[in-house]
Amino acid sequence: MVQEFGSGWAMLQPFKELQFGKAMDTLPELTKNSLTQEGRINPAIIKRPVEFNLRKGTPHALSSIHAETFTEDTYRLGCKGFYALFRHPGLKSAMHVIRENDFVTDREYIPGMIPKCGLMAPKLQQESPIQLNTVSVSLPVNFETRLLTSLEEHRRTEHNQHINKDKKISVARRTLLIGVHNTYTFIKPPRIIPMDFELDEKGDVRRLKFDGSLVFPLFYLNDMCGIVIELQYVLEVPSVVKPKKQVKSGIFGRKKNAEVTLPEVEYENHVATVGTYVYHVASKNLDGVSRLHMIF
Repeated sequence: MVQEFGSGWAMLQPFKELQFGKAMDTLPELTKNSLTQEGRINPAIIKRPVEFNLRKGTPHALSSIHAETFTEDTYRLGCKGFYALFRHPGLKSAMHVIRENDFVTDREYIPGMIPKCGLMAPKLQQESPIQLNTVSVSLPVNFETRLLTSLEEHRRTEHNQHINKDKKISVARRTLLIGVHNTYTFIKPPRIIPMDFELDEKGDVRRLKFDGSLVFPLFYLNDMCGIVIELQYVLEVPSVVKPKKQVKSGIFGRKKNAEVTLPEVEYENHVATVGTYVYHVASKNLDGVSRLHMIF
């Protein structure tokens, strides 16, 4: 059995230098001349690595340290580390294929980027727009009825007497969240598409349909890129008003607290994702039109 334990931590402050009370951007810029022929950072440009001290334990120790007593010697472990930080303007053109606030290395394979180039000198793969027409979703028998019943039972169990039993959870609208994904992130923000519905003989919703056309202008010709489709229900849920405590006088003049349950006065919208579908588009199938029929 292998277990990991945090034995040291550090807090890096790259913008620690101040001028007129504000942090200064003193980071050097990473350019093509800063790289070796293999695409690595040239050690010669790292003139002065930044030194930092490791502290004992884990960053959870910060919760028990007062800001006034936090110094360079607090929980010092006796180990030092060094790092070099650069601004990388050449990566701006490829930021949309990387997760926000994520750490990646130049050895990772990121769909949408040419692997040989890496993150030091990034180049994007060939792209092509795609068009998606007519998306339909077949629902199981009594799907929405069973969904609302389950949510209603959970609501009654969770809030108990603090709900108005005359009000029910209802479906406000049915939508599809559709976007191009490269296994790291949505290449562009996904779109939310409202769905029309068809009823069966009993009056239950049996099929959802979108008859329009969607164009995704940015799709990389990579087997790891695909279209992610999420079926979402926007639900109107009666809001729960928490009971207020009122002070009442007892028979003998003693004061006591009494809970007064107030009725629900309005509704809140909640989004529930009930199914996901990933459509892998091979480059040979990019003929401009695709029809999808999904069964959840």
